[in-house]
Amino acid sequence: KGASTPVPVAVAAANAAGNLEVIKLEAELLELVIDIAGETELRVAALSALSRIDSSGFGEAMDVARKDFAVELRKAATRLQANVDPSIAAPQLNAVLVEGSIAEQQVALATLATMDGSVSDEIILRWFGKYVAGTLPAALALDVVDAAELRSDARIVEGLEKWRGGIPEDDSLGEMKIVLEGGSEEAGRRVFLENPVASCTRCHRIGDVGSDIGPSMDGIGARLTREQLVESIVFPNRTIAEGFETVVVTTNDEEVHAGILKTESDDELILNTVDQGAVRISKGDVQSRDTGLSGMPEGFIDILSKQDIRDLVEYLFAKK
Repeated sequence: KGASTPVPVAVAAANAAGNLEVIKLEAELLELVIDIAGETELRVAALSALSRIDSSGFGEAMDVARKDFAVELRKAATRLQANVDPSIAAPQLNAVLVEGSIAEQQVALATLATMDGSVSDEIILRWFGKYVAGTLPAALALDVVDAAELRSDARIVEGLEKWRGGIPEDDSLGEMKIVLEGGSEEAGRRVFLENPVASCTRCHRIGDVGSDIGPSMDGIGARLTREQLVESIVFPNRTIAEGFETVVVTTNDEEVHAGILKTESDDELILNTVDQGAVRISKGDVQSRDTGLSGMPEGFIDILSKQDIRDLVEYLFAKK
């Protein structure tokens, strides 16, 4: 620890101390946790390190962290409750569900889901019941369903089956309505800009980043509701933005080009394609021309987690 030590360096040192189980540093790590003027990232790293070195000071650190003003430190303490005696941890996590912020409640549900024991089952069953009864905040819907799916208690399993069976056939989103709210805007930004599987910027633009093959995402939150955003991601062919239908052109030499129609004149078509960029096609070379599906591929539900989709919705909806 030192005033001149860069925070990333100090965080790395704390993580190393935990990974190497350097017990002789427990006093310094505890000091970092209880230093309310310290950087939250460093305090979180120190708390995590204490949990891994079997420190006698871990309990004191957890007591401080659970009551601290820094949300991220409280969330870290909630995650680490699984390292505490289950007979103590589960009731404390239930207290977080009753009194904590949405972010803390989400972490509490995820932590309870990984903990063995009937007490965890009872808590999750109670909160899943709140969701079914319509008294649970929408921002916790995905979290409580995810937690329930990890349990083997027959009552929870039966409850999930009954809930799924009760979703109306004409419900446009079906089970995916659980991703409407509660996401992290920052995590959604990472999905949009950095996730190599989603590759959102391959077709879409936000600000100066991305491509113009698909619709711009600037201001998308002012144009679409959360429901429409989920539908456009998960079921892209239900409603296709005008001007962004895929055009499939087969030329006289049997080449097939598929893309979004960028411009059309009396003599040629210019298609925006994902793989080749702008492709110019002389109309004299066109054998056939058809309108295809949305340029947005189906199947995102298979390659992104529901959490990723919820975060992406939160990020896009914030683009007013």
